[in-house]
Amino acid sequence: MAMSESILTQSEIAEHLDLSERSVREFLDASGIDHKRAKLSDIRIAYIRRLREQAAGRATNGDLALATERAGLARAQRVRIEMENAREQHLLVRVEEIEPRMKAAAVYARVRWLEAVPRLARELPDDPIRREEVLQVEFEAFLHRLADWAHAGHGEDGIDD
Repeated sequence: MAMSESILTQSEIAEHLDLSERSVREFLDASGIDHKRAKLSDIRIAYIRRLREQAAGRATNGDLALATERAGLARAQRVRIEMENAREQHLLVRVEEIEPRMKAAAVYARVRWLEAVPRLARELPDDPIRREEVLQVEFEAFLHRLADWAHAGHGEDGIDD
């Protein structure tokens, strides 16, 4: 069927592109084409370009483009894997695990400190410099146990919850 390049109705454009009139109306609106001023060949070329963009995953039509969605999915998978790796390496702890672990570390450090008091009372040397060194070692060990909350509560030289 030969159509002239005169003013076309949306119905004629729909027939030419094998679309519904509604689809033509939506396409023309989205493309900003005035069908009363545009040539049929220009409308057809614009429609073909839109189909190519959609096939390439670049057209959005109100939704995310296919390429954008794939990139988002890949990014989400990468973040999930990075978080799992960080958890396995004990670089990341779930929020709900923090309080029990900190409490276990504090309890463990306190118990060990209280056990050290009678021993220190018996073992502290008379020499002030040596006594200071022994106390320094004990204080550092206490602070280390207190700071090692990430491993507390797992039986790794700590008190189980």
